Amino acid sequence: MKVKEFIKKYHLIAYLIMIILIFTVGMAVKWYRYNEFAGRGPAIEYAYKYFNLILGYILVAATILFYLLVIRKTEMSKAFLAASILMGTLFILLMPPDTPADEDKHMFAVTEFSNSIMGIEDDDTPYHAAYRECDANSGFSRSISISNYILMGQKLFERPSKSDYVSYEVEHFNYAKSTFIFYLPAIIGMIISKLTGLGTVMMYFLSRFLMLAVYSVIGYFAIRKIPTGKALLAAIMLLPTGLSRAACVSQDGLLHAVIFLFMAYVFYFAFSGNKMKVKEVIVTIVAGGLLVTGKGGAYVPLLLLLFLIPRENFGEKIKYPVVVGMAVFITIIVFLASNPSLFTDLVGSGKGTEDELIWSDEPSYTLKNLICNPGHSAKMLLGTFVGFFGTFFGDMISGGFGWLQISSSPVIVSCCFAILLGLALSESNQTIVMSKKQRIITGVAVIGAIGLVILSMWIFWTPISYQYIAGVQGRYFIVTILPVFMMFRNNRLSLKNDLGNKGIIAICVLVVFAVFEIWTRIAG
Repeated sequence: MKVKEFIKKYHLIAYLIMIILIFTVGMAVKWYRYNEFAGRGPAIEYAYKYFNLILGYILVAATILFYLLVIRKTEMSKAFLAASILMGTLFILLMPPDTPADEDKHMFAVTEFSNSIMGIEDDDTPYHAAYRECDANSGFSRSISISNYILMGQKLFERPSKSDYVSYEVEHFNYAKSTFIFYLPAIIGMIISKLTGLGTVMMYFLSRFLMLAVYSVIGYFAIRKIPTGKALLAAIMLLPTGLSRAACVSQDGLLHAVIFLFMAYVFYFAFSGNKMKVKEVIVTIVAGGLLVTGKGGAYVPLLLLLFLIPRENFGEKIKYPVVVGMAVFITIIVFLASNPSLFTDLVGSGKGTEDELIWSDEPSYTLKNLICNPGHSAKMLLGTFVGFFGTFFGDMISGGFGWLQISSSPVIVSCCFAILLGLALSESNQTIVMSKKQRIITGVAVIGAIGLVILSMWIFWTPISYQYIAGVQGRYFIVTILPVFMMFRNNRLSLKNDLGNKGIIAICVLVVFAVFEIWTRIAG
């Protein structure tokens, strides 16, 4: 094979451009605030060495993904699995312990569950649990600061000198026991870490990696199952916001994966033309049941997507009323088990939800407040939408990283959205589009889910003196991106070229640049 043919066959020019660009930008980012960080003295070298580790990992991951996606043209579900694990691991390395939003609280839940399994007795005092001394006194703060990266470099391979347990207090955090399944990978990681004597940093890394691995595997099966929009679903699950949540200890990542799995099966039943099989129905119902356990059941309206399935696709053995009836019954049971005091909190005078406002001395709004003051409620809703829509949209795509709520630049957000739009329009099978009835059902499901998310934050997180709805985060709406794009797909507006793997590699490059942006904005 001639040199020119070799270069063309393996796209070496494109590969070298990508690697040189990543390396050049990475080195510029490393020294971007040299004068400011130099005041840290010799200790700053630990942070720089840690950044070198991250940059080296990025170059290796980029090489692997370029080979799989561009040269081998790997099938989409396998391409996603590789990209999700490699890019998600980048976020694992990037975020110091407890810096992702609420990770310290989620780790508290994981600690209580793991202690119960291991027979470790917790303190009976509320919001206290038995922590290893090295974890309780690790020294990490919740900010994405250079101090944390210095500490990461120092403690990366540290092993605890002793395993004494101390009583540790976390900020008030109420979680339902029914959420155990969403913490299970992290629980296993924590138990392994304690049994093998891993230090704090490695314990977080292992727990996060297992959460990411399960997210990636569920996404792999969802992409295999969905009959159309495979590349679109893969890209959505690789967006920086969602992937960073999947790569930390949080319920959000696995909840999103389960919802996407549910949607994939529903779209398969609705558009593939195949009859439903019993095992497929079981997966759908289980995913639908788990869907309601997160975010206080705010995603319940997404179960309306079941009505996209034509009656004739249910087959003779599986009856339409049975599937829908079982889904509704299981949903109600799981929802009530997960939210036993929801009704009294909703209709209370305001004092009923006072305990939930852990960050305010005021009671929150209640459903009664909203109904009795429709003018004020409408004004709050409109003001929140007008004032924060841009923030919600940006953070849904690429933002909200850590407690500092770092957001990516509009350039990265716009590029990510453009790729999603291109993938939605460039699917080779554009003949699979929704009917008018299916569009209406999908629209109601999406609007209902968004409305319940906003309502839940309005009632359970917004102090009664506020004039806008507090606590709403863009990441809560990630799961609505797929049905919205599917709803507007048509066979009149489409791109001839199927972007496919090229779109996925572009998303991965944008993830890398989002990581670089985070490093430039870390606190001094």
